[in-house]
Amino acid sequence: MAAIWKYCIYLFIAISLHYCKATSYPVPLFIWSTKSVDIGEQILAGHTLDYEDVQVKYLDKLKTHSKTFCLFIQDKLSIDDFAANPGMDLKHLKDVLHSSATSVVLPSVSLNQDNDEDEKNNKLVADLENSLHGAVIPLTPRDVADLPNRINTLKTDMPSVFIVHLPKATIGDDLTRNLEPSDEIIGKVSEVLSSHFPDHVALLTADMPRDDVQNAMADARQLSVSHSRERRSFEDDDSPLPCGLSGILVAKENTAMYISKMNIYEKNVKLDALKNISKKVPASDITIHNSSGLMLQFPLKDVLVNGSEITMKISFNKSGIRWWCLSIGISGTINGSHVDTSHNCSNEINVPIYKSFACEVSLNFTQVIFEGIQVQPYDARNATFANSYNCVGFFTPPIWMGLISAGILVAILYGGMLALLSIKSMDRFDNPKDPPLVINSE
Repeated sequence: MAAIWKYCIYLFIAISLHYCKATSYPVPLFIWSTKSVDIGEQILAGHTLDYEDVQVKYLDKLKTHSKTFCLFIQDKLSIDDFAANPGMDLKHLKDVLHSSATSVVLPSVSLNQDNDEDEKNNKLVADLENSLHGAVIPLTPRDVADLPNRINTLKTDMPSVFIVHLPKATIGDDLTRNLEPSDEIIGKVSEVLSSHFPDHVALLTADMPRDDVQNAMADARQLSVSHSRERRSFEDDDSPLPCGLSGILVAKENTAMYISKMNIYEKNVKLDALKNISKKVPASDITIHNSSGLMLQFPLKDVLVNGSEITMKISFNKSGIRWWCLSIGISGTINGSHVDTSHNCSNEINVPIYKSFACEVSLNFTQVIFEGIQVQPYDARNATFANSYNCVGFFTPPIWMGLISAGILVAILYGGMLALLSIKSMDRFDNPKDPPLVINSE
C-alpha cells in the first residue's frame, strides 16, 4: 500500500511539472527593419498574438527582404517596464525604431516559453536558427566588442542570425527595472550591423515577463480553472431548469440550446411532440464536433409524449461577423417507424456573431417544427445566452395589419378633407341698384 501511495505522489508531481512547463506567458516583441515592408495594421494593446500569427503576418514577409537577422533577448520583459519608469532613457531603442523604414511594436506575443529558469524554449530562437539555414552567432554582453571581427569572417551572401543575450535588468530602490545597460548594447550592435549589413532585421523580446505580471497571469489562470470547474458542475447538474421554465436545455462547453416546444410531423401527420417537462440533457450525452464548422448532437430520451427516442443533429458555421445554421436532422424510431431526415436551415437562422438566436413563433423545417427555441453555438458561457436575435422582425403581421388599416382610414380622411376644401362659395351677387330680374312664370 505504501508503494502505491508513493507511486501516486510521483505521478501527481510529474503531471504538475508537465503542466507548469506547458504554461506559456506572453511577452512584448519589437521588430524593426532597414527595408520598407508592408506588414499591415499593428496589433492593439490587450490582444495576445500566437507565434503562428506572428510568423505569417510578419516574419515570413521579413525573411523575403533580408538574410540577416539579429535577435535581442532580455531575461524578463513586459510592456509595463516602459510605462512604469518614464525616466528611464532608452535612447538607442527609440532611435532605431524611429529611424528604421519598418518598425512594429507587438505588446503581447505568446512564444511558447517553458516556465523554467534553467531550461527556456523560446520558439522564435528555434525558428530563426532552423529556417534561415545560415550561420548562427550567439553573443553575450562581453562578445559585443569583438562583433566586427566576427562579422568579417562571415560570407556576406549567406544568411546570418545573431542571437544577443542582453544582461539581466537591475532592480532599483523604487522596484523599477533598469534596462539602460541593455539599451547600450542594442545601440552598439545596431551600429555595427548597419555598417556591415545595409539590409537587416532586428527583433527584441524576452524569455519571460517580469515577475509581477507573471504572478498576476498565474492567478488569472487559476481563476479560469475554477470557472471551468463551475461550468463542468453546471453541465453535470440534472436539476430542473431555473425560473420555472419548461422544456429541455442542451449545454456543453460554449454551446447552448433551449427548446420549449417541438412537434414532429410526417406528411402533415403529427407523430410526436415534446412533453411539458423541465430537464437538462446530461453533458455526457452531448457530442460536439469542430472539424468543419460545429456539429451538435444529442439524444432525446423520455422527453417525447409517445415515448419515442430520437437523436438530433444540428450543424453550424461562422465567418466574419455572422454565424448560421447549416442543417437540422433527426434520426431514430417514432411510433415504430424509422426516421432519418435532414433539412437546410441557413435561410431561417443567420445571426450576428456573439448573439443567440431566439424564436417563439412557428419555425418550420418540414418534419420538425419548433414553437419556442433559443440557440447559441458559440461563446455561450455557463449555459448563459447572449442578447438574442429574434426570428420575428420589428414589423410583425399584426403591426402590418394595423398600419395598413390606419393607412386606409387616413387616405379616406385625406380624400374627404380635399373634397371639403374644394367647395367654393358664390363670388357674384345681385346689385340692389340694378332693375330686378323678372322671370315670367307663363
